[in-house]
Amino acid sequence: MILEAQTREITGKAVKALREQGFIPAVLYGQNISNSNLLLDYQSFQKIYKQIGESTILELKIENDNTPKNILIHDITFDQITGKIKHVDLYQVKMDKKIKIKVPIEFVGESLAVKEGNILVKNLHEIELEVLPSNLPKSIIVDISNLNMIHDKILIADLSVLKNIKIVTEPSMVVAIIEELRAKEIISEKPVETTLADIKTVAVPLARG
Repeated sequence: MILEAQTREITGKAVKALREQGFIPAVLYGQNISNSNLLLDYQSFQKIYKQIGESTILELKIENDNTPKNILIHDITFDQITGKIKHVDLYQVKMDKKIKIKVPIEFVGESLAVKEGNILVKNLHEIELEVLPSNLPKSIIVDISNLNMIHDKILIADLSVLKNIKIVTEPSMVVAIIEELRAKEIISEKPVETTLADIKTVAVPLARG
């Protein structure tokens, strides 16, 4: 997939005007390269990001630069009020150098324990890998079909990946576990009925003229 960009000379607070025109300020950086200020089309970038996330190699084409670059979407800053994208960090990778990157977990299969009314607790939603960019998976598949009883769990050590992929995340970490569904305690408050016998008479002194 191709991401197109323009070079950007405007920096600092002045980039606000660029955002209002439908652009996203971005920075390209990487090992042994100088940082480059870029400009991305908001709609185009948002569409690509929704499709591939942050764990897919993209081909970056910069205007007036005939050398495409292999990049990852490394970090995105969102506006806390509007939720819109404010800034993007792009990391240029070397295809012959391994990178460390977090990849999302994709849970598949059906658990007998869940079918019986228990809960699947997902402790992790991504795993850190060390891998060549060309071997980078879009996600790590975790099959939950062997979780049949309460307290059955899947550890990082239980996962299988290709030989050219190394899992960096601690092997003892729990990826998912079956927990018992505990019924909520329903507290029923009986309305208090007030009778005449419960009302105490309070003597009020008469005012003297």
